[in-house]
Amino acid sequence: NREFPEIQRPVEDFYRRVEAVGALLDRTLGADVLLPPEGFWERRELARAAAGLPFDRHGAGRDPFAEFASDHPFRTYVEAQTRFAGALDPDAMTPLARARLHAAGFGHAWLAEGGVDGLRELFAEKIVQHGGDLRLRDRAEAIAAHRGRVRSVSLAGLDESVGCGFALCGLDPAEVQRLTGQEPSRHWIRRLLGLRARYHRYVLNVVVRAEAVPVGMAGRVYAVLDLRRPLAEENLLCIDRGPADELGRVVLTVSALLPRSLVEEGAEHLRRVRPRVLRALGEIVPFLDRHMLAVDSPHDGLALEDRRGVVPVPVELRRAGAAEPMETLDAFDETPWLGVCGLPLRTDIEGLLLASRHNVPGLGAEGELLAALGAARLVTRSDPSRERMRRELWSKDAP
Repeated sequence: NREFPEIQRPVEDFYRRVEAVGALLDRTLGADVLLPPEGFWERRELARAAAGLPFDRHGAGRDPFAEFASDHPFRTYVEAQTRFAGALDPDAMTPLARARLHAAGFGHAWLAEGGVDGLRELFAEKIVQHGGDLRLRDRAEAIAAHRGRVRSVSLAGLDESVGCGFALCGLDPAEVQRLTGQEPSRHWIRRLLGLRARYHRYVLNVVVRAEAVPVGMAGRVYAVLDLRRPLAEENLLCIDRGPADELGRVVLTVSALLPRSLVEEGAEHLRRVRPRVLRALGEIVPFLDRHMLAVDSPHDGLALEDRRGVVPVPVELRRAGAAEPMETLDAFDETPWLGVCGLPLRTDIEGLLLASRHNVPGLGAEGELLAALGAARLVTRSDPSRERMRRELWSKDAP
């Protein structure tokens, strides 16, 4: 009512449609189907579950912005949030993905008791309660396969191999392939080559004095500096504000989406991103320069900067090695199922499953959970007793 009084009815209609679509998607995604589907039977199972959706099999349907002018800022308001929520090319986002990501970002995916960290702790407790063994500090060094089936996982720094019938990996697909030490099949190579980065998610951490944070600043802020420019680079920022520590310091984690072309220009161009993002952040946080204590990014290869003095002083890196790779927002050669699916759960090695953000990238964090549940279904389906335990564990009647 305050910002857009002239479009009150279209906005109300927009949110009614988002809520209705959300209810239908809850039913579809809760139908215990595999995402992404493979083969005739899995595709038919998903098609039946999605029969009531107002979208086709590729997530296309009525444009939720149909009643808004092409340059209206309400579009930017929604786009700014949804572009950061998924892991698919945001320029090619389908109506289904946009509706789901926007709903999830505004309360439909609320998590209590510690947020995402609390959810991880809950899963860890469940694993231990059901006889699992957690080794959170160990790292896989190799995955051994024999006659096309996974057999064991070797742990780094230990003369030990853990035998297994299934191995679930949440890593980048190329890293999973490296761990196997085997040449991928032509089919799997074609799948991997069909995955193309469109944007890279750049992250910059800025430590400031608590008094520098504007009064009323939310825990997450989406900032668009110029409505006429593309929603990328420093023109669109996602700012996460951490809690103040005992010394009165606050960490502002600033994310920006960098086009693939800029990243491919090389490290020299990437090093120019940090000052540009800081200048843009200064438009959001007044008097930023006088309150900054430290600046660092894991991606641009620059040293941590001590900003407490007049002149920034590079500080020796706390970690060795090159800059960490940025998360990518990808496009696929094949049109994805429901406009949100990506790489299959199964790899070309039997029992080796990929359960990561690359499986259902169009749904962001919810997609990662759906991929994990799908991988669990593939594992437990091989053993009737495990299948029964999985269903009982996640049923609504379970304690």
